[in-house]
Amino acid sequence: EIPVSSLFLEYTDALRYGPITALAKERGSAIIAANASKRFVTYVSHYGPDVLNKIAQKGEDTDLLPPIPYPSKPLSAAYAQRLLTVWPDNQVNNQRRNNLIASQCLWDATMAHSVLRHQQNTGDAIFLVCGRFHIEYFLGIIDHIEHLLQTPFGQALSFERQEFRVIVAIPLPAEQFDQCENEHWNTMRHHPLLQSLADFILFTRQENQAFHAAEEEHTTK
Repeated sequence: EIPVSSLFLEYTDALRYGPITALAKERGSAIIAANASKRFVTYVSHYGPDVLNKIAQKGEDTDLLPPIPYPSKPLSAAYAQRLLTVWPDNQVNNQRRNNLIASQCLWDATMAHSVLRHQQNTGDAIFLVCGRFHIEYFLGIIDHIEHLLQTPFGQALSFERQEFRVIVAIPLPAEQFDQCENEHWNTMRHHPLLQSLADFILFTRQENQAFHAAEEEHTTK
């Protein structure tokens, strides 16, 4: 049997995602590589979204990407504002920032497309594991799911929009949990930003020391 660790190129990815992958294999659940290939994201971050048309014309396999051209600009003003905090004006020039944002949107669009395509093929409930930024405040991937459902691709799906529900769960790290345990918690938990962050917020009580120890041991070898 193929070891779970061999499914990941990076050792830290095996540590992060290995346990849930092993659980999926144990239960006989399908595992989807939902994200865009890193090489396509790198192309877009350097040359802009139009490079994908050239890649497709050269015969490279782009079947796992969303329909091209994909929305390479944020689909909501709120997400656009969040991305500007990642790449502010004083750090990158306008063209470079546009390309970086387009690469972020490629990640979002591809994961949304992968989820909907698998849902169409199987009807299964899907547990998508991704970086927090891609789904916080119901933006990013969620924007692209809603967009795709309005396109010919989405309209060809066999299920209705009301039959498909997205639930967002966000883990907050230990230091933020510590803040929530103090006397200000009753005020903080009603903060508008926290209220709109996700359907469920999971507070982790402590850092995963075993993960950091294993990561440090691997990097020092």
